[in-house]
Amino acid sequence: MDFKLHDIETITNNFAEAQKVGSGGHGDVYRATHKGEEIAVKKLHQFQGLDDEEFDSECRNLREVRHQNIVRLIGYCYESEHTCVVDRDGGVYLEQRMERVLCFEYMHGGSLDKYIQDEACGLEWLTCYKIIKGTCAGINYLHSSKGKPIFHLNLKPGC
Repeated sequence: MDFKLHDIETITNNFAEAQKVGSGGHGDVYRATHKGEEIAVKKLHQFQGLDDEEFDSECRNLREVRHQNIVRLIGYCYESEHTCVVDRDGGVYLEQRMERVLCFEYMHGGSLDKYIQDEACGLEWLTCYKIIKGTCAGINYLHSSKGKPIFHLNLKPGC
C-alpha cells in the first residue's frame, strides 16, 4: 500500500516526539493508528546511497515476505519535493527533500532489547531458546526464500 506523506504526518502528529518508540541508525520509529490498526512508522533519515530504484526494489521485496517471525510491511511512502532556499550570500537555489517512510505491523510489548539487556534479563532459558529459534527461522526464510534471497545486514533486537 502506498501512503501519502500528508496522511503519515497526520497519524503520527507530525512525527511527534510523544509517539516515538525507537530510534536507530537508519531512522526513527513512531507508533500510529491507521484504519483502526496500530502500526509502526519508520521515517528513514536523509542519507546518500539509497537511490530510487533500490528503495523501490526493497519495498517490493519486503511486501512479499510472509513469515510468522518477521514483522510484516504494511506499506511505504516516498515523496520528493523541491524548495527554494536562499543561501548566506543571497543566492537562490532549489533544494530537493526526499521523505522515505516504511510502515510495519506494530509489535506490542516493545522491542526485544528491553528484555535481554544483560545477563540477568529475567527470561527463562526456554523462552530465550524460543526467541533464538524463531529468529533463526526468520533469517533462514529470508535467506532461502524463492526468487532472490534477502540479506538483512542490520539485525538487532532494538527498533
